[in-house]
Amino acid sequence: KYPEEIWSKFDENPIASASLAQVHTAFDKNGKKLAIKIQHRWLRETSKSDIEAVKFAVHLLDKLFKDFSYTWLSEEIAQ
Repeated sequence: KYPEEIWSKFDENPIASASLAQVHTAFDKNGKKLAIKIQHRWLRETSKSDIEAVKFAVHLLDKLFKDFSYTWLSEEIAQ
């Protein structure tokens, strides 16, 4: 859905931005002012290679250091 379909008013100009998302001002159907966090459109595509790199690094460290067990971390990130 488009933001305009969800909220009664949505400001397309972000009030804040970070590497994963932008924050926009919006108003709900009752007129309450909200801060809406919207992920960047390209996030899903670009994060695939990042997730694979983390999985590779964790797997490699797991093999090199027997007491190192962070496979749960790469599995959690992949979700």
